[in-house]
Amino acid sequence: MHAAAGEILSYGQKRTGVYYAATRKVAELGARWPVYAVSGTGIPQSVGDLWAIAPRGFVFVPATQLPPWFSGEGGRGYHARLPFYLADALPQGYLGRLVARHLHTRIGVPERLTDWQESHQLTALLHAGEDTPGNLLVGTVAHEQLMQRRLTDSPTVVGSDVALTYEALAQAALAGEPPGSSAAGEQPKFTAQIRSHADSRHVLVKFSPQRTTAVGQRWADLLLCEHVAHEVVREAGIPTVQSRIIEGPTRRFLEVLRFDRVGRLGRRAALSLFSVDAEFFGALDTWPAAAQRLCERGWLAHEDVERVRLLWLFSGCIGNSDRHFGNVTLLDTGNQLTLAPMYDVLPMLHAPQGNELVPRTFSVMVPPPGEAMLWQQAARLAQTYWERIIADPRLSDSFRSLAQAAQTALADALTRCGSAPI
Repeated sequence: MHAAAGEILSYGQKRTGVYYAATRKVAELGARWPVYAVSGTGIPQSVGDLWAIAPRGFVFVPATQLPPWFSGEGGRGYHARLPFYLADALPQGYLGRLVARHLHTRIGVPERLTDWQESHQLTALLHAGEDTPGNLLVGTVAHEQLMQRRLTDSPTVVGSDVALTYEALAQAALAGEPPGSSAAGEQPKFTAQIRSHADSRHVLVKFSPQRTTAVGQRWADLLLCEHVAHEVVREAGIPTVQSRIIEGPTRRFLEVLRFDRVGRLGRRAALSLFSVDAEFFGALDTWPAAAQRLCERGWLAHEDVERVRLLWLFSGCIGNSDRHFGNVTLLDTGNQLTLAPMYDVLPMLHAPQGNELVPRTFSVMVPPPGEAMLWQQAARLAQTYWERIIADPRLSDSFRSLAQAAQTALADALTRCGSAPI
């Protein structure tokens, strides 16, 4: 074993068991890579090493005391594929496809994400992973690239130029130019850093197609609906992302403040509910059920579970038909997971299908068993939401009629179910 140092990895602890594995090289990338966590002030700190082991999989060996989820489902640091907390940093969704095309030229990975194998994922993290979602870096090259960023300013958007600059950035994203830090989701978007005086903030910007078409106008309406949802839910005491609507010459933009960034250089640890539930439970059923499982492990507070339950019901009362697990994020506070600010809650029932507007009938989510009181709270919150939407002068007449129909259906549901014991 001593003679095979570097080829045999021992990991684990004496009190829980020590394990041994043969290491393996991944393509020309080696077998071991340091992992760093970027602090709120932008300083990368070593948290351990990632090893590739034979015949497959990875082992993360921590350099310091870390939360239990870093040890993976088996509790000993072994992962059958790239650890779930690194998978969130890989390119995905609309931005991910743009990133993949850019990295194809920059570092030689396949142009299509669907063609990526394990070695391509590692190559992206090692050689182009300095600005990924969350706060983790893998390898010395990503570390050096991040430190280089401290010496130069990122492209910024300032003051009255925001609308015109966003129009140019949207056009560049559609043309396939590098969009900045990758983020999940299929809505066209890009990232930017805004600086004014001493303030600096990182934003994610969604944009509609040009509003000269019915499809473009519908997406513009939906971006407004998402922004109003942030306001209404925040007023109810649930943290939501800070956002604002910006009207460009041809498009509407929804600018959202990123919760995984702090100031110009700082970052926060963030994990998608999808990656956490897939790793530890594999259920991927509903947000409330997943939150309850995390609470039973002692990782998520009961208050956050209640917030998730309310958001799930509220989403059902506004026609959010896209309640997938990538739309909930958990912040890693070091000893517990907390619910990140709400985002991506909007009436996706009325989203265009490709280049077509498909008529769909809104129906209110019925009260689940045992959820009568919370459903009533969510339904009344949805009433406020639809009232706010209908009164907004930025909304198109065609979508206002859809909102009025939803408001009527919701009022009828409250009349029929609002006082009935469930």
